[in-house]
Parts: sequence; C-alpha cells; structure tokens
Amino acid sequence: AVYISMYVYDKDVKYDDHIRTLSDLKVDFGDAYVGTWYTKTFSSGSGRLTIRYKLVSCASHFTGRGCGDCEPHFTGPSCGDCEQNYYGSRCDKYCKPVSGSYSCDYLGGKKCVGMMTGPNCQYSSFSWSPVYTSSGDSYLIDV
Repeated sequence: AVYISMYVYDKDVKYDDHIRTLSDLKVDFGDAYVGTWYTKTFSSGSGRLTIRYKLVSCASHFTGRGCGDCEPHFTGPSCGDCEQNYYGSRCDKYCKPVSGSYSCDYLGGKKCVGMMTGPNCQYSSFSWSPVYTSSGDSYLIDV
C-alpha cells in the first residue's frame, strides 16, 4: 500500500491560500496486476482527488522510478555487471584482493596466491632449510 497526502492551494496574484489537506489517502494494491492501469478516487467534503496508476515490474537487476537504476552493487548499461570488489550472481559477496596475499574468485571467495595459506591467506608456507657445502659454508634454500 501507498499513502498519499495532498495540499490544495488557490493560486492568487497576492496570496496562495491553503484550501484543504487530503492526508493518509491509502492506495492498496491488493489484487492489482503488473501493467494494468487503475483509477482510484478519494473524496473529502466538497474536494475530490482522482489518481491513475499502474504497477510496473523492472527487468532483472533494475530498480527505481521508471526502472532506470541498478540494484545495489550492480552496474553497467544493462545492470548485469558487479561493482568493483563485489562478486556472485547477486553481487552480494564483497572481496577486496590484497596484493601478495589473495585474489578473489568469481564467487567472491579468497584465493591464496603464491605460498600463502590460512583463512585470510595471512600465513606463508615457505620453509627454509640450511644446506652445508663441503667447505663448511651454509646457505638457505626454499624446500
């Protein structure tokens, strides 16, 4: 349902006098069908207000008056792309890649890079081991 309030003024040269207020006029969409025009008349004393309306159904991922806006976190001319750092079929999974730690997969899951591990790719799995030469020198190698 939608509630409408209307303020009625007369337009004079000197003053625009407030004549009446029609408030809390309820338009209930109960059994209304998308695409069909409806008319509703409200009366108050000697005043009458008639409105004409129709329900619209926006295409996928569009919203707003006239279906001209993208749903949250969707972008592009057809509202078919996710905004930067949003993933998933509903663009509702946030993942911001961290250089050297993780990238994000197409569903917004963290994908560890290199030798990083852990739930947030915060641990390195590098393992260093000393190697000794015949002359007694040592150096580290990644194993």
